[in-house]
Amino acid sequence: MQLGLTLRTVDSSSREPTDRVYYAIKKLLGSAAYAPGEYIREAQMARELGVSRTPLREAFRRLSAEGWLERIPNHGVRVKGWSVHDLEEIYDARVLIEPYLTGEAAASISAEQINALRTLACVMRTVMMEESSIQLTDKWVAANEEFHQIILSASGNARLHEVLIKMKEILLVKRTFNSYDDEERKISVQQHFELVDALEMRDSDWAAAVMKSHILRARRTVLTKLAQQIC
Repeated sequence: MQLGLTLRTVDSSSREPTDRVYYAIKKLLGSAAYAPGEYIREAQMARELGVSRTPLREAFRRLSAEGWLERIPNHGVRVKGWSVHDLEEIYDARVLIEPYLTGEAAASISAEQINALRTLACVMRTVMMEESSIQLTDKWVAANEEFHQIILSASGNARLHEVLIKMKEILLVKRTFNSYDDEERKISVQQHFELVDALEMRDSDWAAAVMKSHILRARRTVLTKLAQQIC
């Protein structure tokens, strides 16, 4: 697979070579450039990224520890597939952590952050009204990710925020969006606007309840669709 990717495409704010390689590969995995079970050839990846094998191997180690890759003895590194059990665990953890952080955010979120959330909700509403495409999916994913990150940042709990970041990668967000039908996307947009209203009113209980409902609905939709695909 010729990726046509160099390190110049990666966030330049990350100065360490290993970090740049790590984020470059993670971006490829998040965009589904590699299929589950596909092997990543070390020599080819090193050539494509224009780096030595030392930072590449460290990036592989980090991504394996996070569950993106898996090492197969005498074969190399391959993309790890996501099972129903994996997704269940992620959504269960989100249900426990994210509503709590959303309630905490209601007490300290700024007017500027509220305005940013409303703008992002409008972006998602616009995407919902257009015919589905890869480009629009990416637009939704970006807006949704930023929306949730603003709320989590406003909570002020850096440690739990970091835990969620490691679980809620782009791949999961795309899987969620692609599992929705038109009605489910409409409900998701409504929930985003309701979250904005609850946060603007500084109502911690309301905000936490909406977030919990939002995650539980996504959980049910994604797991139901995945079960149908397996059958």
